Amino acid sequence: MVVLSCLIVVVRGWSCIPTTTTPTTTATTRRQQTIKKSFEQENSYDIFQRTRTTTTTALFSSDVDSSPDVDSSIDSSLSDDVVEVSAMRLSEMKSELKERKIDFSDCFDKESLILKLIDARQNKNKNSNSNSNIEEEEEEKDSKNENEDADTFFNKDGDDELELELLQLLKFDRSKALEELKGMRVRELREELGRRRIPRAGLFEKDDIVKALLEAREKASVYSSTGLLTPGEVSDLMQDDVKKEIEFVGSGLLLVDVYATWCGPCQMIAPLLKEIALEEGDKIRIIKMDSDKNPTLASELKVGGLPTLVLFSNGNEIDRLEGAPNKEQLTGWINSHR
Repeated sequence: MVVLSCLIVVVRGWSCIPTTTTPTTTATTRRQQTIKKSFEQENSYDIFQRTRTTTTTALFSSDVDSSPDVDSSIDSSLSDDVVEVSAMRLSEMKSELKERKIDFSDCFDKESLILKLIDARQNKNKNSNSNSNIEEEEEEKDSKNENEDADTFFNKDGDDELELELLQLLKFDRSKALEELKGMRVRELREELGRRRIPRAGLFEKDDIVKALLEAREKASVYSSTGLLTPGEVSDLMQDDVKKEIEFVGSGLLLVDVYATWCGPCQMIAPLLKEIALEEGDKIRIIKMDSDKNPTLASELKVGGLPTLVLFSNGNEIDRLEGAPNKEQLTGWINSHR
C-alpha cells in the first residue's frame, strides 16, 4: 500500500509540472516577442528615415551636379527654393504646380513634389534669362537697322521731298500741342473733332478727346502747319490759320478758295473742289475762306470778284483764277503748275 501510494503521488506530481510552469513560460515568451517586435519596428523606422534622407540628398545633389554650367545666380536661387519649398505644405505645392500647369500625377510623396516644384522654378528662371538675352539682342539689331536706314535715307539723292516731310514731323511739338489741348474746353475740343471729321463714338471723357486730337494733329503735321487739314478733304479755315498754311514751306501746292455764302458761283464750284481733293489726296491742299468773316486777308489777297481761286507754292502766289470754271478747267489749271 505504501508503495502504491508513493507511486500515485509520483505520477500526480509528474503530471502537474506542465500546469504550474506553463503560465510563467507563456508570459516570458510573450514579453520576449513584444520586445523583439518593438525593436524590429524601431529599427525599420530608423532605416526608413535614413533611407528617405539619403535618397532626397542624393536626388538634390544629382539635380544640381547634372548641370555644371549653371550660373551662380541660379545656384543661389536653387538653395533659396530648396529652403522655401521644403517649408511649404502639400496643398500649397500642388496649388503652385497647378498654376504652372505642370503634371504631378507621378509624385506619390512630399519629396517628389519638392523636386518637381524646384525643377519647375529653375526651368522658369532659365527661360526668363534666355528670353531676356534674346530680347536684348533683338533690340540691338533693331537699333542698328534703324541707324542704317536713317543714314541711307539722308544719303539718297532726289529724296528732298521725303526729307522735308521727316523734318516737318520732327518739328511737331507734341508736349506743346498736348498742353494746348488740355487747356481747351470740351466744347472747343468737340468742335475741332467736327472740323477734322473724327468720329465721336467712344470719346466720352475729355482725356479721350484730347488723345484723339493729339494723334490727329501729329499725323497732319507733315501735311499741314496748323494740323487742321486732312488729305482728300476741303477745310474751311479762318484767316490766321490760312496765313499759316500759306507760309508752310515744303508742303506742295495750296489752293485757297475765297468765297461768300451768298455767292451763287461759289456754291457751284464747291462740290467740284471736293471731288478734286478726294482724287488728289495729299498731292494738293485745298482750303476755303469766307470773305465776309475774314475781310482783312481777303483785302491783302486783293480779291475783287467771287469766287477767287489763288494757287500758292512754298508761300508764294503763282496764279489765280476768278469765276466758276468746270472740273476739267480746274484740273488742267492745277496740273499746268505742277
